[in-house]
Amino acid sequence: MANLHKAEASSFMLMDQFSLQSTQKSLDLEQKDQALTLSKTETSRLTNEVTELTNQVKKKDELLVDLHNQLRTLEAEKESWNLKEKDLLNSSELLKDQVGSSLNMGFQLALDQVRVLCPDADLSPTDISKSVVNGQLVEADD
Repeated sequence: MANLHKAEASSFMLMDQFSLQSTQKSLDLEQKDQALTLSKTETSRLTNEVTELTNQVKKKDELLVDLHNQLRTLEAEKESWNLKEKDLLNSSELLKDQVGSSLNMGFQLALDQVRVLCPDADLSPTDISKSVVNGQLVEADD
């Protein structure tokens, strides 16, 4: 009977150890579940953050493409304006030449008329670049 009592005590002691180990394993499992839940939550948060950052990068890339297109358009417009400026400067030079030629032709026509009206007049001192000041021909100041 003493052996039976020892066996029973041993059995209770084993059951207590088993119960203690079972409780410890349950606690470990619960901690691991909590850690897993936290890990899943953090993974989800990071996934959402990566998605948001990816969307922001796409928007910035689209903006960059738009800005490059605007830059190309503005560069083309600048080139067009530069060509127009060059054409206008050339036209301006041509107009200056034409105005000078017209003035010279008008001066020559006036001299021809004076020669007809006053054939004896000495027109040799006349020059398109001279002005009349106090009844005298003088070099004109520009």
